[in-house]
Amino acid sequence: MESGTYTNDVLLGRIASIRGTKDDNGVETYLKVGENATLNANFGILVTYATGSEASYGAVVDFYGEFVGKSGLIYGTTGITVNGTIRKTSGNVPVVNIYEEAKITSVNGTDPDPNNAAGPAIYGGGYVIWNIFGGEIKGSEALSIKSGKWNITGGNFTATGDAIAIPVANGNGSEATGAAISITANSSYAKNVELDISGGVFVSENGLAFLETKSVDTKSALKEDLDNNINASDSVSIVGGNFNGGFYSEYATGFIKGGYIETTTDNKYINDDSDFDITTGKVRELRIITVDGYSYGDVNLSKYTGYVDDVIIVDANPQTGYYLKDVTIYETNNPNN
Repeated sequence: MESGTYTNDVLLGRIASIRGTKDDNGVETYLKVGENATLNANFGILVTYATGSEASYGAVVDFYGEFVGKSGLIYGTTGITVNGTIRKTSGNVPVVNIYEEAKITSVNGTDPDPNNAAGPAIYGGGYVIWNIFGGEIKGSEALSIKSGKWNITGGNFTATGDAIAIPVANGNGSEATGAAISITANSSYAKNVELDISGGVFVSENGLAFLETKSVDTKSALKEDLDNNINASDSVSIVGGNFNGGFYSEYATGFIKGGYIETTTDNKYINDDSDFDITTGKVRELRIITVDGYSYGDVNLSKYTGYVDDVIIVDANPQTGYYLKDVTIYETNNPNN
């Protein structure tokens, strides 16, 4: 689907499905939604399982295009859905890549049940490797996560749904929370969630920027270590990004190592080795970019971690005859400052 508008007016209808193989035999199934393609339906893309299995080996989705959820339906819409039956977590598991050109806009339905009405932009029920490089991703929850490995380096993620602190369990779909990143558990799904964030903007209009809870499952969806205890450092890692909204995690601690946190959050989520200012609720990473075109001998222009008002002392080597004139600083997570 390189270009054009694709519409499905049927309730619960979708535009396309991709199904991998039952055996991990090296066969690839590929689906591309091009930059000039627009999808308009209750559901956009479904990654589903091979018949008679819990696998979808070799399935790859490249999403550059646009999804616009169809409004006025009973059920909320979803741009990309992964079926929860995909439980295989090793081998040539499915991969979904979302690029900077992508735009996914989901809308809520009219059903009085909040789970049925919720319209997450992306719902990861089954196990997939997600690589999100950018894009505009907006829904009742930007990311509704139950399984998978998530690598996020950029993008704007906006949650518009009502804040629901204790989500109502849903064994066959997403759960409404109103969080930009919403991680909930389903005991019959693969779970094994790993989340690595190095960039992006995460905003919840009504709720949390980050929510992780088991719902009514007996364990978290986060990846577990051999002792069945959550190893937060392996499960969730935030080293960058801008977060507007609070944090709550039932199991993970110490996973914020960098970024810009606009809402004061509990310091138990801050990694012990990070330079996090609990009084402002902010983590900033600064980098010296230019020194007005001069060469400075032994001046170290490598990464500097600190705060905007810090005094930076640069030790130039006077024997070189060069001197420090002007230093330009920018925030790695806010290049305009």
